Amino acid sequence: MAQDPAAELAEQIKGKSDEDIQTAIDARGVDATLEEIFKGMETAFDAEKAASTQAVVQYDIDSAGDTKTWTVNIDNGTIATSAGAADNP
Repeated sequence: MAQDPAAELAEQIKGKSDEDIQTAIDARGVDATLEEIFKGMETAFDAEKAASTQAVVQYDIDSAGDTKTWTVNIDNGTIATSAGAADNP
């Protein structure tokens, strides 16, 4: 049975310094890392618990002097993540 994405991430960074984590992100690429994190949110999403929830959350993530923006849309039990700013966060 596959581990859940949150548990996998926790295992990957366990005991690592901030510098070690940043080095690994830089090697993999910031955009690829963020895409994996946000797609992991979709995988871990519990539609039943969000059945009557509507929300738009915008993340502005600073990375090496650049800001990466991602949006999470939750709409009555569905989730969609995307790179870029929300229309109405």
